[in-house]
Amino acid sequence: MKKLIIFVLVLLCALSGVTYAIASTHESAGATYTFIGGPWTDKNSWEPATTGNGPGLDDNVIIPEGRNAVMPRSCDIGTLTVKGKLTMGNDLRLNSMIVETGGVFELGADLTCTGMLKNNGQIKGGDIFLKCQNFENSAFFIATGKVQVVAVFNIKNLGTLKAGPLLMLRSNNFTNDGLLETTAKPGTVAVFINNNLANNGSIRASAGKSGSNGGAIFVACSLFEGTGKVYPGDGGNGNPPGKKGVALIGSSFDQTDWTNWEPTAPKGNPPRDLTAWNAQVVQARDGKSSISTGNLKIIPPTTSKPDSDGFYTHICDVSGGTYNFTLAWSGQGIAHIKGSASNGWTLNVPVNTMLEGERCSARVTIPPSPEGVKTLTISYAVLKSNFRATLTVLVYFVRHPVITFKTGQKIAQVENQNGVSSRQYMHVAPHKTSNCVMVPLRFFVETCNGSVSWDAKTRTAKVSMPGRKLGFSKNSANSTINGHQQKLTSKCIIIAGRIMVPVPDLADMSGASFKLLKNGEMSFKYPA
Repeated sequence: MKKLIIFVLVLLCALSGVTYAIASTHESAGATYTFIGGPWTDKNSWEPATTGNGPGLDDNVIIPEGRNAVMPRSCDIGTLTVKGKLTMGNDLRLNSMIVETGGVFELGADLTCTGMLKNNGQIKGGDIFLKCQNFENSAFFIATGKVQVVAVFNIKNLGTLKAGPLLMLRSNNFTNDGLLETTAKPGTVAVFINNNLANNGSIRASAGKSGSNGGAIFVACSLFEGTGKVYPGDGGNGNPPGKKGVALIGSSFDQTDWTNWEPTAPKGNPPRDLTAWNAQVVQARDGKSSISTGNLKIIPPTTSKPDSDGFYTHICDVSGGTYNFTLAWSGQGIAHIKGSASNGWTLNVPVNTMLEGERCSARVTIPPSPEGVKTLTISYAVLKSNFRATLTVLVYFVRHPVITFKTGQKIAQVENQNGVSSRQYMHVAPHKTSNCVMVPLRFFVETCNGSVSWDAKTRTAKVSMPGRKLGFSKNSANSTINGHQQKLTSKCIIIAGRIMVPVPDLADMSGASFKLLKNGEMSFKYPA
């Protein structure tokens, strides 16, 4: 505890700009313990070459080549030399430490070294907070989490120093002749140096992940020099793409942000001479849109066919209803999509994003309207791209009848828009074939306020209804809707001078609905 208090006092003085020359040696005054085997979970189970309870506050510990050791959760020793492999607990305090070539030191969360910490081998870990007088990395220091290194006097990097999303370095002086880098996307590098920063290597922030901004590099120092390079991260490709990372230099950091491991842009005036800084900073690039090719479509219902002018039609009750459709994206990457509908009508299931090859069901809620026709325009766009899709639908508002009938009976019950029912006569009774129910075409069409004409030459019944032109031919399963061919469930036939058509097909083609009810009854509702 005594040496930790002294170290903290020295740290506060040094990082305030007061520098003292402190002589340090790697060897403490205590005994030297060489690890020979067994788990190091506490002093009693530690198996050093000498007898006793194991290394203590001022003792020297050696992990020889070929040996593996596991430290206790918290430990105080004098010095540490790692030639083999050492896995650290959560908290280690010592005077000095060296990882030799070939040695591997797996760091825990917190390490305090009151003297020199030198790495010639490998130091690995997750989130790491390392405090020392001087830190020298000549090999590999690689962490997957956030890393903060605070050295009272000097940091010297001759090797590779990597962190995950955040790398923070603070000292009086810093020389980088190797590589500083964040590997998580995006990752920030923050370097806070009281005096001189000499960069002759590379300082690199990771690029942004899909659609996010690139990593930033923040530097605060009194003098920046060297011939190296500073690389802020490129923006991530996406839709929309991420912005390029920034490289900023000043004289200090917000202390609260730094203490909370959330360094923001440096404060204060930058060094007077920015020649080296301007020469070293390499401008990052904004990300590119991930949407380079593709096709955005609005697909109407399968039974809907465009009219002679190319417009799709929809039959709607005067009390209102819905128009259902499908949105399809067959382009590359994730499409961020925005849609709208005309007349102020509500677009339901608006769809924010769609994956490549995905389809989504959507609909427009149509409010009540008097009889007549209105134009509905549905528009969708892939943001930050030129991909657009538009569908124009003519919405015909009609007053509905509901026809209730049975096969073999010529009397049908017809209910009008006001809920008033009446019995009406059909010249030919509906009848059932092997696969569907056939109904007299003229009765159903004229009850729905449409018209039927007969072309004797082609033996075709021509139907005119709001937004629909239908054609049914004798002894044929082929029909037409707005000039487009449509296959029927069964062939049309003539009975007693009346053409009979499959009622499910008539409902789909005219915009009505057909349902089976109880007691053998059926209903034909127009519009659906």
